[in-house]
Amino acid sequence: MYALTPRCTLPPVHRRAPPPCRAASPTPAALARADPDELRSTWPQRAWTLAGSAAVLSSLSASASLAADSGSYAEPLAAALAAYTVADLATGVYHWLVDNYGDASTPLVGAQIAAFQGHHRHPSTITRREPCNNLHALARAVALALPAAHAFA
Repeated sequence: MYALTPRCTLPPVHRRAPPPCRAASPTPAALARADPDELRSTWPQRAWTLAGSAAVLSSLSASASLAADSGSYAEPLAAALAAYTVADLATGVYHWLVDNYGDASTPLVGAQIAAFQGHHRHPSTITRREPCNNLHALARAVALALPAAHAFA
């Protein structure tokens, strides 16, 4: 092993004290420039969020009534666990893809990619938006997809 015995005399190192910490800005630069109305939910956003929530509740209600009619809760619970696991994995992979590949000019999903990458540049923006402002796009997709899925099931 190496010995740490000094073989020469070096002048002492005089280190400057680190600069004092600066307090973080209460709002990111983008929010300081943003119109406060951009952070509020609009009535169409609230309507889409309500429609998406109603579609999910309707789907859960239909699933619960089918499970009650079958008399066995093991199969529906296993199916729910499998569906949750697959959905979590799929959304995680999608999130990773849009965070790392493409930009705002990417066909079909460019706006989504820009929004996903933007939440990494200004992570506190999501905490300042009203809930329906954050959720309306996802709720719109759910409100349109779930009834179509039930029609084919």
